Amino acid sequence: MADKFEIKLTPDAILKKHFATIKKGYDSTEVDNYLDQIIADYEVFYDAINSLEQKNKQLSKQVYDLKNSGATPTEKVYEPTRPAIEENSAASTNFEIIQRLSSLERKVYQLEQNLGSIHA
Repeated sequence: MADKFEIKLTPDAILKKHFATIKKGYDSTEVDNYLDQIIADYEVFYDAINSLEQKNKQLSKQVYDLKNSGATPTEKVYEPTRPAIEENSAASTNFEIIQRLSSLERKVYQLEQNLGSIHA
């Protein structure tokens, strides 16, 4: 597997591409605007790819270092930080509240339906 993706177009290549003009063709301003959007997307893609390649190298180095540090798989290598644990706990509590509220709403709605059918 290659280290890099094979990308044939670069933002610069798209920018410098010239098309022949003919009498019945596309509006060149519209084409240019569209190509500008494509160039912007390609720049984002290149930045994302470069960032992911750097992250991959960093993580690969960490894996290599951990393998060679003598740590065994049963040893705890990662310890979540306190804010991450508290955030998870808060999200869990919010989820439980939403579940209870939803359950209560269903019961009230069913009660209202049952009362409505009794009075009808």
